[in-house]
Amino acid sequence: MKTRVAPSEVLEAKIAELLSEGIGDSDRLAQVGRLGAQLVLQKGIEEEVAAFLQRVRYQRTAEARGSRNGNRAKRLMSAEGEHELQVPQLRNTAARFISRVIPDMGMAIRT
Repeated sequence: MKTRVAPSEVLEAKIAELLSEGIGDSDRLAQVGRLGAQLVLQKGIEEEVAAFLQRVRYQRTAEARGSRNGNRAKRLMSAEGEHELQVPQLRNTAARFISRVIPDMGMAIRT
């Protein structure tokens, strides 16, 4: 059975694994930097969605304003390189969710 894990938790595990092996060269340090930047953006998106839905992942409340329905990949270019973020897809919401962290412009975003 496949365990469902938040994308930010996957990134945290990758960073922890790299750090546990030690940073021996500049390539590994750059990789940790890229993953760290990606983690900050991913956490921001996940927190935005939780605030929009008025609940965290798998929490059931009467105040909930919709539900998550998987993720879709969104590419982003930054000074640290290209990142692929997982943007939650939402359903049964009264309003359309528009991320303030990663605007939906239908293209790769460059910062």
